[in-house]
Amino acid sequence: MKRLLKNNVWRVVLVLAAIMIAWKIISVNLADHFVKLAGEGDQSALDSALFWDAGHPRVLVLQGERLLESGQEDLAEKFLIEAVQANPADARPLILLADIRRKRGEESVADQMVETASRLMPVDGNIQRAVAVYWYERGMLDLAVEHLSTALAGNYWKLRDELFPVFLKIAETPGAHETLAPLAEDPPLWWEGFVVYATKNAENVDTLRVIATMRKSSDKVPVSKRERNAYIKRLRKEGLLAEAYLHWVNGLDKEQRQLLGYIYNGNFEHELSNSGFGWYARLPKNSGIIINTAITYGIEGKQALYLSFKGKRVRFRHLRQPLFLDAGTYRVTGRVRPDKLRARKGLQWVALCTVGAKGKLGESRPFLGTGDWREFEFDINVPPECRGQLLQLRSVGNRDVDHEVKGEIWFDDMHIQLQRQELRTEHAEQVSGSVQEPGSEIDEKNQSK
Repeated sequence: MKRLLKNNVWRVVLVLAAIMIAWKIISVNLADHFVKLAGEGDQSALDSALFWDAGHPRVLVLQGERLLESGQEDLAEKFLIEAVQANPADARPLILLADIRRKRGEESVADQMVETASRLMPVDGNIQRAVAVYWYERGMLDLAVEHLSTALAGNYWKLRDELFPVFLKIAETPGAHETLAPLAEDPPLWWEGFVVYATKNAENVDTLRVIATMRKSSDKVPVSKRERNAYIKRLRKEGLLAEAYLHWVNGLDKEQRQLLGYIYNGNFEHELSNSGFGWYARLPKNSGIIINTAITYGIEGKQALYLSFKGKRVRFRHLRQPLFLDAGTYRVTGRVRPDKLRARKGLQWVALCTVGAKGKLGESRPFLGTGDWREFEFDINVPPECRGQLLQLRSVGNRDVDHEVKGEIWFDDMHIQLQRQELRTEHAEQVSGSVQEPGSEIDEKNQSK
C-alpha cells in the first residue's frame, strides 16, 4: 500500500514537472513571438510579451524604450538596468542608459557606457548608428562620423539611402567637412558609392571640389576611376569643361598621356576607356552589336576599332567621344574598311555641339558595302558659343528600317587637325600643354601653347 502510494506521489510530481516545463516552453515561445511583433512596432504585443515573460531581456529593453517615450525616465532606467543584468552582451540597453546619464550631466559614466556598447556590438549597424548619434549630441562630430562609417560598412545596402545624405550634409557644412578627411585619406569600401551619390545630389559644385581635394591628398589610396568619372560627369553637366578636362588629364598615367590629342586614343592602341574624354562604347542588352579593338590586316599599329552588326533594328548612337575644342574650323581624318556592311543608308561620323549651344557641326559621308582600307575626312566648324562637343558614330536615317545594319566595319588612325582658329578663348588656354607627370597638379595660371 505504501509502495503504491509512493509511486502515485512520484507520478504526480512527474506530471506537475512536465506541466511546468510545458508551460515554460509555451510562455517562452509566446514571449518570443510577441517580442518580435513588438519590435516591429506593435505596442499591444509588448503588453502580451510582458505577461508571458516579464523578465525577457528584449522585453525589458522595449518596455524601457516605451517608458522613455512617455517621459517616465526613472522607471525606464529600472527596466533598462534589469535588461543589462539579464543579458550583459546586449548593447541596446547600455545606449539608452547612456543617454539618460548624459542628460543628467553624468557624461563620464555615459561615455563609458557608449564605449562598452560599441565594443559589444562593433559591426551592428543600428548600434553603431546609435553610438554616432550619441557622440554627435555630445558635440564630437569626428567620433560621430567614425561610427557612422562603421555602421555603413557593415550594412551598406540597408543604410546607404539613410546615411549618404548625412555625409553629404557634413561635406556641405564649412568646418564640419574636415571630419571626413580621415575617410578620404583611407577610404572605406562604401566611399565610391558616396562620391557618386554626392556628384548627383550636391547643390553646389564647391562641395565636390572639397571632397576631390581631400581625396587627392591621400598617399594611401589613389582616386579611383569611378570617383574621377563621377566628378568629371558633374563638371561637364555644369558646363565646367576646362576644369573637367584638367581633372581627367591629371588622372592619366604617362602611357595614357601619349594618346592625348584633339581625339584621345584615335589609333585605338588602347582599350576603349568609357571614361572622361575618351571613347565610350556602351550597348543595350541583346543589341546584336559588338564594339571592340582587335587585330586585322593593313592597320597602322597593333590594333584597330572593330564593329559588328547582326541586323537588328537598333538606332545606333553608342560609340562616342566628348571633345574640348576651341572655336574654329577642324578637319577629322581617319581610315575605314567596311566588310559586307549592309543598311539602307549606312553609318557616319557626326560632330555635335553639346555645351553652350546645340546642333550639328559636321559629318562624314556614310559608310557602306565592302572595300579595302581607304582614307576619309570631313570638316567641323565650332562657333564661339559652343564650349563642348561630341564625336559620335551613328546609323543614318529617320525611319526605323534605316537602322537595320548588318555586317562589319573597321576604323583606324583617326585624328582632328586645326584648320583655322576663329577665337582663342580662356578655356582653350587653360588646357594647352596641360600634360604633367601623374599625381602632379596642373598650374592653371601658367599654361602656354
